[in-house]
Amino acid sequence: MNAEPLKSYILTLYKMLSNRVLFIVLGLFLGISAITAQRQVSPARKEALLSKLESNISNLETVEEKSKFLNKTLRNRFYTLDRETLLEFVDEVEDEVDRNESDAVKHLWKLIDAFRYEHENNFDQKINVLSECYNYYKAIHNTPYFLQSNYQLGELFFRTGKYESGLKHLREVVDALPDVNHTYYSVATRKLARNYSKLGQHNIGLDLMTKLIHDYENRSDFKWDGKHLRHHLIKALLLNRVGKTEDAIQLCEIVLEKAENLGAKVILNNCKSGLARYYLELGQIQEAKKYGIESYEHYEILKLNFPSMTEARLTLGRVYFAEGNYKLAKEYFEKALEIASEHHRLLNESHAINGII
Repeated sequence: MNAEPLKSYILTLYKMLSNRVLFIVLGLFLGISAITAQRQVSPARKEALLSKLESNISNLETVEEKSKFLNKTLRNRFYTLDRETLLEFVDEVEDEVDRNESDAVKHLWKLIDAFRYEHENNFDQKINVLSECYNYYKAIHNTPYFLQSNYQLGELFFRTGKYESGLKHLREVVDALPDVNHTYYSVATRKLARNYSKLGQHNIGLDLMTKLIHDYENRSDFKWDGKHLRHHLIKALLLNRVGKTEDAIQLCEIVLEKAENLGAKVILNNCKSGLARYYLELGQIQEAKKYGIESYEHYEILKLNFPSMTEARLTLGRVYFAEGNYKLAKEYFEKALEIASEHHRLLNESHAINGII
């Protein structure tokens, strides 16, 4: 295959891959990652967690107290390896209580149900119960649970590409927060900034991230951590989107140093992957190649197969294409497409199982 036909083939491959990756990443955001990267919880860990939960809830007397405990536990630990164990425990408690004892208890169980629907990828039902909670807690001026239901609605709308609805709820959460130390301030502001960017309003998102970083660093208990590293990576992404790619690179260099010191390997590799893309946009092929290769090699070591490895291969493919090395560009694009296609198959199977298609 000579240069021109090969170049044309690679461009076709890149278009296929870009569309496939966007679709897969959306699916992954919808919670499908569990079927692609399942990790087993050891029996000992499961038994220890159940014993701890049973001990904690046995000290609570009323159904409302127990319901609050379950909701708080799910809110704090749902997105961990313990998800299935937690839901199993919720089922056991539900058999022993009257979830319709009062309006307060009824709506706490609706918040709990939202986690179940998330686990089942039943997003229509999750939206329904959260909307009921949102209206109920707004009417009775219950700020903590109003913020929870409101944030979870905004976060779900953002994840599923319903950015106008996401904007409404996330904006309302950020505006309702009593102070910058609140649990939701960082995560809601990050999501809101990215939501604005998805709507093409990159400068508003950038202003939000600049303020978030300022507020975070002025807290009395401030320290560099994984959360603050993510703040900077999101700001770098937005800087790039408003054409300030060199500023984005400078910010990433700060993250590189801090991530190295903290041992935050995944964030370090995400940063290197971003640097590869930013240098590529500036036409600095060798710098892009350097960071692209480092990111790719470390993702292999960490066994982060998808979507991280797919993105790393896609970036390297673009680097080699820009360099004129069409043979290697073809190799990396084909490898990325192979992984993406497999996840596309798994995504379709999961959707069929859950009645989504």
